[in-house]
Amino acid sequence: QHSPCNLLLSKASPSSLQPALTAGLNVANLNIISRFASADDVLVGGSKSNAALLSSKLVKMCLRHANTIALNDNAASNMRIGLSAFRAALGGGSHIFEILLGAFDKLSKSGDGASEAVAYFECMEQLALMVTTLLEAVAVSVSSQPDLCRAILLGGENAENWGLIEKMVSMVLTTSNLLTSSRETENNTPQDDHVLGLHCLISCAILNVVAELWKSCRLTATASDPKSSWKDNSSVHACGIIVSHLTNINKNTGRATTPSLLIANIVELTRCSLLSIMSLEEKNSMLDEVSASIVHQKCILLDLLTTSLDIVTLETVSRVQTKSLGGLKLVED
Repeated sequence: QHSPCNLLLSKASPSSLQPALTAGLNVANLNIISRFASADDVLVGGSKSNAALLSSKLVKMCLRHANTIALNDNAASNMRIGLSAFRAALGGGSHIFEILLGAFDKLSKSGDGASEAVAYFECMEQLALMVTTLLEAVAVSVSSQPDLCRAILLGGENAENWGLIEKMVSMVLTTSNLLTSSRETENNTPQDDHVLGLHCLISCAILNVVAELWKSCRLTATASDPKSSWKDNSSVHACGIIVSHLTNINKNTGRATTPSLLIANIVELTRCSLLSIMSLEEKNSMLDEVSASIVHQKCILLDLLTTSLDIVTLETVSRVQTKSLGGLKLVED
């Protein structure tokens, strides 16, 4: 009766449910399902890997369907009950944070020996798919459930662990370096191209999260008081502290190194993506037929390019409007 599908679809119209059901039994399955997502299990293969991937997909679908709330007199109160129940079912965001943090750790490590390298390449695709799916869930929650989004990205409801944010920023830079290396190397192995494609896929998911953050709270992050916590700025988006940290506005942490390089890394990724697309066009201009893998590679590069340009546009507008951080200089560069 309360299957995962019923759990998912029922959130589209919580007004038809009893509040007690929405707050309690209705999210029990989601709590259990979310526990199957694991960076370790997805590398095992077989049923554990499939369960981890399916779990991440169901979490994303639940968060996406949580946006479709019926408009009626009780919608606001039902929405609060439903979103609070979602946060509780997902461990306040800390569980997904730990999954993503562990996954990025594993993605950054390559095997030292030949056998380890083979195992690394075989498992990376499954791991990248789970990371991409969970990042898509985070992007969905930015506008609909900002408190949950903040908790996922910072390690919990009241936590400020910047480890995941730093790894996301580093992944963008790594992808830029891989694109440059691939473009300058004539004889890339299939494994090299495969790893590059997966890095581009993950970076595209990261950029989607950044784009949603920038759309929701780039201007309010600039307007907020950097000396006060996010709870002190009730009118400011819950994720404003993240954007402030990434733009080096918030000085409280004293760690204005890697995170503050995000925009610079995205600008570099924009340049590398464009050059890679041009190089790909040149290499295949004389071919009568283009393989599906080349088409797929170009699609990912185009997604990277368009999303990064969207972020650069939002950042430029913000800098020009607030007359800060050299908005016109960013355009010229």
